[in-house]
Formats: sequence, C-alpha cells, structure tokens
Amino acid sequence: MRFRLENVSFRYPKSPKNAINNLSVSFDSSSTIGLVGENGSGKSTLIKVLLRQLISIEGDYYIDDKKVVDIHGNMLSDFRLGYLPEEIFLDDDLTGREIIEIVGDLRGVASEAFKRELDFFSEHLRIGPWLREKKCSEYSQGMRKKLGLLIAFLGDRGFVILDEPTNFLDVLSVLGLKEIIRQKIAGGVGVLVSSHSIDFVNSIAEHVVVIREGAVQFSGTLAGLKNHSPGTSTVDEMYLKLLKD
Repeated sequence: MRFRLENVSFRYPKSPKNAINNLSVSFDSSSTIGLVGENGSGKSTLIKVLLRQLISIEGDYYIDDKKVVDIHGNMLSDFRLGYLPEEIFLDDDLTGREIIEIVGDLRGVASEAFKRELDFFSEHLRIGPWLREKKCSEYSQGMRKKLGLLIAFLGDRGFVILDEPTNFLDVLSVLGLKEIIRQKIAGGVGVLVSSHSIDFVNSIAEHVVVIREGAVQFSGTLAGLKNHSPGTSTVDEMYLKLLKD
C-alpha cells in the first residue's frame, strides 16, 4: 500500500494553532518508517489522521491513489492495520491472555498460528506467566506495553503503526522488539515507528520522516538525510539541524 497525505491540516477544538499544518508526505507500507519529532510536534496527531481517528481534516488522504473517506472506524480491519497507541487502554477485569484470545478470534487467527505468535512474542518480549495469571488491573506499565505490542501485530497484519513502543520496556525487551520488527519486515509486514529514541529509529528504519511544528522537515532515507544536511558530521547533528533551525 502507498499512503499519501497532501496539504493536510488539523486543529484541535479550542487550540490557537494547527497541530499539523499543510503537511504533505508519502510512504510505502512495505518498508520501515521512522517518525521523529519533539513533544508537541504533531507525530501522534499525524498517526491519528492516518488511522482516521481524526476525520475533520483539511487536505487529502490517499491509499494507493484512492481517496480515504472512511468515517465508520473500519480502517484497521479494511486495510489490515495494527496499532499500538502511546497510552494503552485495557479491560482491567480480564487477563492479557483473555484479551489476546478475543483479538485472535476477531481476526480469524487459527489456533496453531496463535500459539506460534504467542511463543514468538513471549520469547522476544520476555512475557511471563502474568499474561494468563493476572488481570490487567495488576499490570505494570511495561506489562501493558508488551501486551499492546502483541495485540498490534497479532494475525494477518499488512502494516503496523507503533507510537512510542519502547516506553517502559526494559533493555532486553527493546532488543527483542528490534528483532520482532526485523522478522516481521522480512515476512512482508510494514512498520511505522514514532519514537523519541533516535537510536532506536536509526537501528530499524529504512525511511525517516522528521516533523516539526506540524510540518514535515524531511522525508527520505538516512543516506538522503545526510545529503539534506550539509555541514553536519553525525546523525545527531542532522536531526538537530532539522528540529532547531
């Protein structure tokens, strides 16, 4: 799939300025995209526009050159999208295992495939017996993040959007997440990662989008980023130039 936004703007009610402003960007769902920007730059708003959680936008949104007009909340199912929000809301009366079984049933995941996915994520994210033994009300922030990642990727997803996926994860689980993304990409699943961690983005992304004050400052490969930022000698300096100049 090819995602394309043209001159898109959005303003939250009572806000004095647009959260994203005349933003244009395009990327392919077969690649790994890193979305970089400081707090309040518009990253999460851009993600919500892509998922049609925000529909009162100015400008145009296309997938594969077809204008997106969905207002019924069917984006995730219609386009086989997975999503990890920055803040994860769970049914605290259920265990994590109960929640993912419900998600698996809704997505038509066969029992053998479900077990393979659960084993795969349990190994790389260090998911323990708490998944089936504890209700979500007892979960730490790290546990909730791991469950959210499992839900985002579970089943036949074509493209997965992750908003700050490394928050609350321990070091080994961050390394495990990198391996999960690498293997999913090798299996044909595209991933968009929005993160404050430039090192994490640089380690997994093929395409980088840098956003500042609601507008795209750069969109392209890391090699292209070097060419876009003459006079800089490190990747950190390149990002600083784009985010501060």
